[in-house]
Amino acid sequence: MRLKWEAFCDWTQQNDINLQATGLQDKLQACHSALEVDNDQESLLQAMDEVVHCIQEVQVLLLQFDAAQREKSQTFAYWDEYTKMVQLLLQYLRAERDGLWDLHLDTAASMLPYFLPTAT
Repeated sequence: MRLKWEAFCDWTQQNDINLQATGLQDKLQACHSALEVDNDQESLLQAMDEVVHCIQEVQVLLLQFDAAQREKSQTFAYWDEYTKMVQLLLQYLRAERDGLWDLHLDTAASMLPYFLPTAT
């Protein structure tokens, strides 16, 4: 994931996308301040909503990056798919070990498309 993040940062620079413009770091600091200093639940909820919005913006950019790189490189597509499968497996193991039924169901449902191509 670290290598993918570094490639994503390079991609944003090449495409003149400013990740700093999202202000994520400032909004995280506002959450911390609302929690630790002000102890104000309303300002904390507002700051958390802003953080969620920023993360969603970055997530959209990551999806664009994935699509562009998958189109450009079969190797990227292979390793990206592989890491997604490993993450699913780890998430499934966590659900089993911790007894998290909802996570178990969600993860099992996410794993089904990988089983269908191998069924004969």
